[in-house]
Amino acid sequence: MVIIHFQNVNQFKKRSGGSFGKQNISQNKNIYMKYVALLMIVTGLWIAYEIWRAPLLEETENGNYKTKRPTKKLSDLWRKRN
Repeated sequence: MVIIHFQNVNQFKKRSGGSFGKQNISQNKNIYMKYVALLMIVTGLWIAYEIWRAPLLEETENGNYKTKRPTKKLSDLWRKRN
């Protein structure tokens, strides 16, 4: 069994990584988690928008669908309602 002894361990503990780069790994995880959280928020807002703009349909007696309320546009969000 061979025991390796590092006399100058401090040179490996640099903030830029080295063989003891645990700080960089945890920093990268935090960055990736921020991207994942941002992606989830954007996806949630997009799904909410798609639900809001969907047309309202009504089924007729013969099985067809009739549009009760047409598809909305993004500009309808800022339009005043009468």
